[in-house]
Amino acid sequence: MAHYRKRSARVRRIIMRRRIICGVVILALILGVAFAVRSCKKTPSQNEGGGNNITSSVPSDRDEPYIISSAKIGSTGDILIHQSVLDTVVNKNYDFSGIFATVKPYYSAYDVLAVNLEVPFGTTNDYRGYPTFNCPSTLADAVKGAGVNLLLTANNHSYDSGSSGYNNTITQLRNRNLALIGTRNAGDKK
Repeated sequence: MAHYRKRSARVRRIIMRRRIICGVVILALILGVAFAVRSCKKTPSQNEGGGNNITSSVPSDRDEPYIISSAKIGSTGDILIHQSVLDTVVNKNYDFSGIFATVKPYYSAYDVLAVNLEVPFGTTNDYRGYPTFNCPSTLADAVKGAGVNLLLTANNHSYDSGSSGYNNTITQLRNRNLALIGTRNAGDKK
């Protein structure tokens, strides 16, 4: 009977941890989308070239009119590169763009598209799949080319290639102007 109670408490803790992690990821996604939408807004003077902004006559303390904007936001699941996928691109200089060719029209339809990047970009060339992933950073080029612009990076594979892979993933994504949520370098502001 005691074994049953222990296991039940353990299962409850696991479920609670998963709920907290899901809540944090959802909150981070919402904040990331809000930031992306806010940074996409333009003032009327920036959009004189025939834009489609609608201004309202809502009274304001400011002399500037309000700009009503919209953004199409989407998300999809994990990007997880197993050994069989690596084997198909090894002779193509690790060009992953062909893998995303069929989904590119769907991905590109969004202003903000978030995906979970489930692999680190290690600093060594010993690329591998399950159970400890290490993927070439050329994957970031293919993901960006397909229309992804927001990557969730906090997951159980973040440290598969050690701290150098963890840090290199952040660096490679930033070098490509891809937004990321979930991980940061030690010197970054919180």
